[in-house]
This record gives sequence, C-alpha cells and structure tokens, in this order.
Amino acid sequence: MLLSINWIKEFIADLDETPSEIAHHLSNSLAEVEEVRNVGTDHVLEIENKALSHRGDLFGQRGLAREVAAIMGKSFAEPAIRRLNDVSGTIPTANVVTVTLPKYPDAKLCQRYSAVVVNDVKVGTSPGWLQTSLHSVGLRPINNVVDVTNYLMMKWGQPLHAFDLDLLEREKDGTLNIEVRLANEGEQLTLLDDTELTLTDSDLVIANRVGDTSTPIALAGVMGGKSAVITDKTKNVLLESANFDMFSVRASSRRHGVRSEASLRFEKGIDPYMTLDVLNNAMVMITGQQPQKVQYVDENQIIYKPATVNLNTDAIVSYLGDPETIDLDAAQITATLERLGFDVKVTGKDIELTAPTFRKDVRIKEDVYEEIGRIYDYNKITPTLPMRTLKPPTENTAWRFVGSIRDVLTRMGLDEVITYSFIQEDGAGLVSRIEDNAVKLRKGDFQTKDVHVVNTLSPEMSYMRSSLLPSMQATVVENAKRFSEFSVFEISRVTIPQDGKINIDEQEPYMLSISHYASSGAPTNALMHIKAIWVRLINELGCGADYEKLQPLTLDLGDTRGVAFAYEVSIWDLLAKRQPKTFTPIPVAPSAYQDVSFIVNTEHPIGEIVDAVKQKARVLLKQTEILDIYQSKELKGEGKHSLTLRLTFQDERSLADSELNPVRQGIEAMLVNDYDATIR
Repeated sequence: MLLSINWIKEFIADLDETPSEIAHHLSNSLAEVEEVRNVGTDHVLEIENKALSHRGDLFGQRGLAREVAAIMGKSFAEPAIRRLNDVSGTIPTANVVTVTLPKYPDAKLCQRYSAVVVNDVKVGTSPGWLQTSLHSVGLRPINNVVDVTNYLMMKWGQPLHAFDLDLLEREKDGTLNIEVRLANEGEQLTLLDDTELTLTDSDLVIANRVGDTSTPIALAGVMGGKSAVITDKTKNVLLESANFDMFSVRASSRRHGVRSEASLRFEKGIDPYMTLDVLNNAMVMITGQQPQKVQYVDENQIIYKPATVNLNTDAIVSYLGDPETIDLDAAQITATLERLGFDVKVTGKDIELTAPTFRKDVRIKEDVYEEIGRIYDYNKITPTLPMRTLKPPTENTAWRFVGSIRDVLTRMGLDEVITYSFIQEDGAGLVSRIEDNAVKLRKGDFQTKDVHVVNTLSPEMSYMRSSLLPSMQATVVENAKRFSEFSVFEISRVTIPQDGKINIDEQEPYMLSISHYASSGAPTNALMHIKAIWVRLINELGCGADYEKLQPLTLDLGDTRGVAFAYEVSIWDLLAKRQPKTFTPIPVAPSAYQDVSFIVNTEHPIGEIVDAVKQKARVLLKQTEILDIYQSKELKGEGKHSLTLRLTFQDERSLADSELNPVRQGIEAMLVNDYDATIR
C-alpha cells in the first residue's frame, strides 16, 4: 500500500513532520513502513498491508490521512464535497436510467448502486497535476475520464467505473436499464484487458437489460467489460459508484484469476454510505462544475449498521496495563476516539460510542481497547507480569485419556486429521444411521445447532460446527480421489449453544470421530472393518460394556465411488463410562477353538445372533469373533448371507472335544430353530 505525503497534506494542513518521522509513527501504531522513496516532488511511503486486510478504509489516501492525524495528534479536514442538490438549483433524479438490485436473499450482494449520466464529455489527456498524482501511487494515466475514476478511487478508497453511454442499448422510449444480478451459468464476458470469461451462477455482474434480454457488461467489483469501454470517441458517460459484497467479489476474482485495484478494495469491505459523495466529486471533476449536464440515480438497500459499544474509562486503562503507569483520562480517550471518527457520548467515566460506517471491523469493546492502545502507543505501556498464586500442576485426566485414544488408533494404522472448526452453510446433515432402510438426514438437520458466524472469513466458513461429521465427510470425499481405502479419525471440540448462548469452558463438547472408506468390495466388509476398530478401541479404553453395540453411521459421498462409515461419540461420555482395568492371571490351560459356519437371512441382525450364541454357550465361552461374512449372487438373491463365527473356550483345565461338541451342537440347534439357519 502506498501513502503519498502530498496527497495526505490535502487533509492535514499542519503536517510539518518529515517523511521519516511520519514513517516512524505509522510503524509504531499502524503497520510497518517498509520503504520511504522520492517520486518527483513527492515522498511515498510503502506500508506493509497484510496486517491491514480488515481495514478497508485504509486503502485510500483519505483513510490513511485520518489515521496519520489521529496518531500524530493533528487536525483532519474532510475534503469538500459538491453535492448535486447544492449547486445551481435542484437537479432531478434521472428518469432515463433505471437500476435494479438483487433482492432477498441476495440483497447483501449489492447494498447500494449510484450512477451519474454525464453528457457532452471531451475525452483527452489529463492535466499534469492529475497525471503526477497517479504516478505517485503507481498508476498509469489513460485519459481524463478514466484517470478521474482512478484518482478518486485512490483518494477515497471507493472504486468507480465509467461506461460509454452510447455503447449501451436502450429501450425504444430511450430508457437505459442497468441490472445488478447473478450471472447465468455459461454466460460470456470479455473484460477490458481482453480476458474471456465463462461466468458461473455465483458471479455477480452488471448487466444491460433491453426487454427480456440482459447482457453482462462488467464483472461486479472486479473489472468492466470491453463492450462499453471509454475511448477518444466517447461523448456521453455513465459513471458507476457502488458497494458490492466483499465475499462475492473475492470469490469471483479468485475463480477467474482476475485481480484489480477495485477488487483489492471491495474484498476488504468498504463504506456503503460514501458512493454518492465520491460520485459527486467525479461529476465536478469531469464536467468542470457544470451540473446542468448531469443526471443521477441512487438505489439504496443498505443492510449494514455500525456497532454501538459501551465502555468505562477505568476498565479501559486496567485492560491496557498497570493503571499506575498509564497516563490516560476520559478527555484523552474521548479525543483519541473522535480523531478516529467515532461518535462519542461521555457520562462521567462511562462512554457510549458508535463506530463510523467505514469501521466494519469494530464490533466489541476489545476492538476499541486496541484502538486506544495503539494510538496511545504500546511502547509507552510498561510491561508488567501478572501476580498469580502458583499451584503444583495436577494430572489432566482428560488429556491423558485423549492421548490414550490417539495411541490406540494410530497403533491400528489410522491417520489423524485436523479440520477447520467452521463449515459452509450446506455442509451439514449428510449422514444417516445404519438401519434396515437408512434414510439420509436432510441438509440442515445439524444446522439447527450449528452457530452462524457474523464476521465470516468466507461463505465456506459461515458456521461453527456442532458435529465433526460434516468435516469428516468432506475429508473422506477429498482423500477418496487419491486412495482406494483408508481409515482416519479426528478429535476436536464442537460448539453447541445452550439456551441460545455458547459456553466456552473445559466442558465444551469434545468429540471423537472415526471413519473408514473403501472404494470397492462389499459394503459389509467396510462395515465390519470399522466395527472391529471400534470394538478394539473401546475395549482397550475400558468402555466396552456401554458402547460395544453402538452402530456406525454411513456418510453420503455424493458422486464419489465407494462407501464410508463413521462413528462419533463424546470424549466426556467415554471418560465417564471408563472402568478401571483389572488384571487376572494368565490361564494355565490352552484355549480351545470351534468355528461355526451357517447361512441365515440378512433380516436377522448379526449382533443379535452373536448375543444369542453367547447366551447359549454361557460359562465356557470367553470370546466370539466374526471370522467371515460372505454373500454370493445366489445368496443375495435369496436375501441371505453366510457367516462364520469363531468361538474361543477357556477353562482352568484343558477342554476335550467331548466337552465342547455338545456346546457346539446346542448352538447349531439354536441357530436352526430360532433363526432358520442352514449349518454348513
């Protein structure tokens, strides 16, 4: 980001400090100044802008000047604005231009669209002072109309665009219809730099509508189209000053690989209330202050409202550091906030302030504390160590338990994944419990508990998840592109509001999710694989008695080939149900094994059959394993499958076949009588 000393002196009349001194103050209280260089008769400061990505107001010389004035205690003067209704009588709202904005739920995509029709324009070379100003901030002069739009964008931070009015199509009665809308999938648009775009239905465009035909003429907030470019033949101009959604602009810019000075500013979030003011300045500069040649339109559906925050001066000072070493009183705090553009009301030590419309980043009192601290200068705040009573550390049982879970799962060959705590609006509700006729949950079933984030980084991260399953589903789909089979797990916190509030403490929901994916093979094989992982885990943790019968979920993979199953359970619930491990002497006598193979209808749950076998065998049977599940085409057609169970018998002495055979025969008889099984 470039700051021109000559430009900001238009706003700060008493700025006498050297460029190096100004750079020092900015580095202390705003962001690092990386370089100070001479550009003709000007000095330009190059400011590292990654720390300012939340400050859309600082991407214009006006905002930077306000910041310099606040930091250095100078007087800041707003630029003069020649409003349309302040010059040469009343100018009527344009009746030859109509503007249609997106309606709910897309109204936020364009909160305001202002436009001015300027007739009898003479396109030519810009005056020398204007060219010099543009050169100082790294822009190349083009012609007087385009240069005015670029100059005001760099000065105010509000992008403008100029269309050749005569190249836009009108209705038969002469009306010009401008439409701000989402593009139709596959629409074509050629940009000013000759880039050919194939638009998607997520791209916001400016369109020229005639009758039922609507043709894109600009990619909103990114770049104008070539069909209405300003040339030396242009006579009449339509000037646009609008406010587009930061997320929409950023997504379109990244999707098509097109970056511009305009998109850079819209992506940061700019003030929707200044579109007409900047447009008025553009009109005056282009027409040479001849308002009788101007017609304008201003469509407004502003949703954004600045935040109001209540503060206490004692709390502010205490928050910043040791009150004994910080020299700040109510008058100084008020002056600081007013220099930054805040509306401040003081009652004793209590302060009520309203953030300016260009400060969308200020929402809570901690945001204001930061503003006061950095203007006061953090270097003046003496570092002090907090006084705390030291206590011997105690073992964190929960943390050790989580470590045990990780150890067991990684020893079984599972990979741990760590995903974002945020999910997209339609990223939930894509799972179902395994039942006879599993019905997948509708999209949004989880979202009844998901928490919407106000200051979202992007639409893909607009909700704080209440379950790990949407993230696990996305992980499986992505990794299925590279691997034919894998097992993964995640341990993380989720956010579940209680009575409309979020409780962030040690008992915040802490979840474990396990998933297994297989691109081929019978689904039952993948199902038994994850159940084996689950049973071994809970047995090693000592939770088997309570969780052994828990059924997995199936993940909806959409068009992805294969199947995936998943478990999700609360870490706190597992910890509460854990039983202490008991140790028994190693058996002296060897174990004896018997395999039972049989064909049975698939309508009988396998878990129910296993429980029946355990009940029938009783004392001598120590373990029952599912050794094999097989289903041929013939068996599948009959609704049957073949199972093989391995029965492990154990006693204090060696067991003979004569003792085991009656037990096995009893089990086989039970399977035949109770489950209509065929013994193999």
